[in-house]
Amino acid sequence: FTLGKYIKEDKILIGITHSGRTISCSEVENMIGLFINTVPCSINFNKELTVVENMQQLQKDMVEVLANSFIGLHRIQKIVTGTNTSLFDV
Repeated sequence: FTLGKYIKEDKILIGITHSGRTISCSEVENMIGLFINTVPCSINFNKELTVVENMQQLQKDMVEVLANSFIGLHRIQKIVTGTNTSLFDV
């Protein structure tokens, strides 16, 4: 809420790093690597709501986002494009 007020925007997009440890992965203790994802978090500030109501809405939105945070980029590309075509121009 403070960030939105500071930059004078009603909508901001930030990245949230998530461990992804809610999914069971057999023998994960024997694996080496960094098991994290950065998921987008779109925050919409509604000026008609109180700060508490805005935070409650954000919490509900984050529950939905984190429920799907385990989906890899290759799967997202296939869902969006119908193929394995890149989503980004590089």
